[in-house]
Amino acid sequence: MELRHLKYFVSVYQTLHFSRAAEKLGISQPTLSQQIRVLEDEIGSRLFDRVGKKIYPTQAGELLYQTSSRIFNELSGFETRLKKLQGSSEGTLRLGFSCNELITRVLIQYNHLHPGIVIQANIKSTKETIEDIEENKKEIGVVRSSYHLPDLTSIPLYTEHFSLIATKDILKDLQKKKVLSICDLVKIPLALYPSNFLVREMINDEAEKQGFTIDPKFEFSTMNSLIKFAESGVAATILPEPFVREINSDCVTCLPFATEELSQLVQIVYLKGRQLSKAAELFVDLLKEQYREKADSEMVFNH
Repeated sequence: MELRHLKYFVSVYQTLHFSRAAEKLGISQPTLSQQIRVLEDEIGSRLFDRVGKKIYPTQAGELLYQTSSRIFNELSGFETRLKKLQGSSEGTLRLGFSCNELITRVLIQYNHLHPGIVIQANIKSTKETIEDIEENKKEIGVVRSSYHLPDLTSIPLYTEHFSLIATKDILKDLQKKKVLSICDLVKIPLALYPSNFLVREMINDEAEKQGFTIDPKFEFSTMNSLIKFAESGVAATILPEPFVREINSDCVTCLPFATEELSQLVQIVYLKGRQLSKAAELFVDLLKEQYREKADSEMVFNH
């Protein structure tokens, strides 16, 4: 059943006159009559009774008109919603991310710019975020990963560096160093992310390259727990620089690792070949703009 047949039928139903309906539709009366017969043959019922020069809808015609009215009303509503969606005033942003130091701020700004868009965002590990994208639970993600992701389109944002955070007591033998190496961790009690986190995999891989194994005393899946343990003097932890800059504590010291040892690419990812929704496109554009400003400000600061 084609929409044009329903359109022809509705016009005849509303005018109860083939000639006037044909004129309104811009087609000939014989063509309209033939198209109505095609529709009647398709549904297996007469739609109109012809009595002399007058026509009347049958029960099947009444039922089809009610159904057709609902269909065209839905289509009209769809067109309105689609225009709003394409104009970015509506829609849903389905986002997963594993690095939240700047994402939360960007989401607040995004909501201010596009208040009609619903934001569905979850903080998970990089692996979980990628799985959500591959399973279509999320449309886009912002993750830390230097690994090749063959099924995803990647938009690099910036390279993230890492530092060791601990009290002066724990770092007493390392404080003269300006840059740390993974091998400096051998005798230090550590609190790290669990082994299923890509940050931890990166640390383990670098340690293995240097011929030893990282064996943390504590494992936590939340950044807050890692920071609390570092501040308490119980253990040192390793965090990316954006987190380090937000630690407002005089009781800890931060020492950077060599870039060639510990660094990860922060990137936007989504399924290859996927056309992003308008909501996602707007977020990607805003995120790239924010990180570009961040990079520019850091260059000025470093100079």
